[in-house]
Amino acid sequence: MLQRLLFTGARRGRIAFAGVAIAVAGTAAAFAAHQPAATLTTASPKYIAGTCNTWNTPFCDAAMTPPVTTPPYAGHVFRLAQNYPRSARPDRDAPWLRIQPKTDPGAYTRAVLAYFYEGNIHRGSIENDFEPKLNHVRAWYNAPFQDLGPYGREFVHGLTVERLSPPGELAPEQTSYWMNYAVGFYNAPGATVLRRVWDPWRAKAGAQPSTTAAVPVPEGTVAAKLLFTTGSTDEVPFLKDAPAWDAYVYADLHSLPKKPQPGQSPPPRVIGKVHLLQIDIAVKDHRAGPTGWFFGTFVAGGGPGYHGPALGKVWRNVAPVGLMWGNDPGYTPPPSPTPYTTGLKETWLNPDVHMLHYGYQNRLNGPVDNPKSACMSCHATAEINLKTPMTAGSGMFAPIPMPTAPATPPPHDIAYWFRNVGPQEPFDGPDFGSTGYSLQVMDGLRNYYTYNGASPPPTAALRAARVKRAVQMEPARPPRDGGVPH
Repeated sequence: MLQRLLFTGARRGRIAFAGVAIAVAGTAAAFAAHQPAATLTTASPKYIAGTCNTWNTPFCDAAMTPPVTTPPYAGHVFRLAQNYPRSARPDRDAPWLRIQPKTDPGAYTRAVLAYFYEGNIHRGSIENDFEPKLNHVRAWYNAPFQDLGPYGREFVHGLTVERLSPPGELAPEQTSYWMNYAVGFYNAPGATVLRRVWDPWRAKAGAQPSTTAAVPVPEGTVAAKLLFTTGSTDEVPFLKDAPAWDAYVYADLHSLPKKPQPGQSPPPRVIGKVHLLQIDIAVKDHRAGPTGWFFGTFVAGGGPGYHGPALGKVWRNVAPVGLMWGNDPGYTPPPSPTPYTTGLKETWLNPDVHMLHYGYQNRLNGPVDNPKSACMSCHATAEINLKTPMTAGSGMFAPIPMPTAPATPPPHDIAYWFRNVGPQEPFDGPDFGSTGYSLQVMDGLRNYYTYNGASPPPTAALRAARVKRAVQMEPARPPRDGGVPH
């Protein structure tokens, strides 16, 4: 039976087991769920049964189904928007096309966000917002094969595990580590890429997805991502008016899930509230120049110490952190730079927002993102190894401080991660295929080869065994938190 927990006022969550009930107290919201100890939360039972994620079945929705409870779970359930179009006309009336992005980046960024919001915010329960089937203005889609593994989609809103926020990174009051989760969306032009990549696999048994069809990405593609945190409003005060969703999160709110040892069940999950922290947008727009993309990010409540115009309510209670369209190759920061006097030419930072960290050398990043990287340099690494698709390239960000040669293989120059990579250019050269700045396409292909494989297991028992082996191959940290994929 779903239980309501009492808030004890403790700073750090504690897990208590009573039969199969799981309780976590000491967070801004009470977390509770009834989860059988043997529940598999790294691959859907439908996948094990062979009724999703096979060549002739739909893609799976999440890494698990709702737990069996009394009374039955009656909340929101994520359904992957996967009716990807073969073609899509670019929106010639898109609101950002009337704005010069490099001279009015704030207006450009807000126009893209308004486009993403249109039809996605509804009256009634906030849990139904950003439900693609309810959008009667335009279609939005989710990327497949994000459901498998310990970092895969949960069943309430399809959230995947993101980077862990260490103390002091989100707000001065933050003393704990906090888990973060996210879900991404593509508009119709972007979804045609998903169809090109996965259609060859759908053609017949034994066929494979295309590792070269992710480019070119159509002009007018928009990708957007909602990022949520388990962080309490005591430690992250600017989230007090941020919208909050239910989510099936790991019961330990303060550390990444540990791999289960043989014979052990996966770490427990619970249903609880997560607050909106960040929104990312990306637009394929030739006006960006060599990269072909604009990347922007927003922070809920304007972040710590916000001193700008009054913000809206609920989902509109966000302020742009900035916009970037290049990595400023060869940039050398001036002595004692501040975020707004750096001399960067391809990053705009909103002077009304004062985050505790940005990207490397004050390039653009959101509050969840790794300060060793930047929005564009991270997404530029989206690629797939053409010979061994499970094998990663150089990684999403430079190892700073950079190890000296020959202790590690090349590259040995931080500048390698801050080149302006072309929209169809693989980050690590001809042995790789670009996935067009899309980390979700990259992750989906790697997950396919890791969990499904070029020769998928033919029985439920073999699929379950494959999942258990694949989970052990996962990095101890998700890729955006420094883990090397597979």
